[in-house]
Amino acid sequence: MFHVTIVGDTRTGKSALCQQWSGAPFATSYITTFLVEDYIFDNMIIHDTPSRDRFLNGIDTYYIMSDVIILIVTQDEYTDKWYSKIKTSKKVKWFLILNGSQKFPEHRRWALFHDFRVIKIDITNGHNVNRAFDILKVLVQDCEETRQPLVNDARSMGDIRVYLEQYGTWCGY
Repeated sequence: MFHVTIVGDTRTGKSALCQQWSGAPFATSYITTFLVEDYIFDNMIIHDTPSRDRFLNGIDTYYIMSDVIILIVTQDEYTDKWYSKIKTSKKVKWFLILNGSQKFPEHRRWALFHDFRVIKIDITNGHNVNRAFDILKVLVQDCEETRQPLVNDARSMGDIRVYLEQYGTWCGY
């Protein structure tokens, strides 16, 4: 099973995208995500993460075990706080999803510089939502071809164990 973690600012459409990938129609209502929600597919688990700082205790565990990290944005800029904030011990594939009607020239340049896969979607009308999932499946398949399960899993589990030993007392584990 491969682990995909979806990150981004508040109200960028992380949960709505996961729900649409699960077959649910677009919903206009908004509920803040305050716990990690898992969406299980054939060979991957997508971890939908909260974005507000007060809900992020222990979230690094998900970053450590991720094979792919999806960054979803609705604003255009040439940098991203999530990319600089997330630290992993293994080579992780990044997938940038640009959500909305604007063109996102700065984020496109930034993604090109970092060699990320990019797609522009619009969650409100479903434009490219299925295509984004197809790209994600290809990224996971690439992980499958290059993965060395015993080495990577053991290293990730060791990293998670060390993390929990260091921080487990204050993040509730």
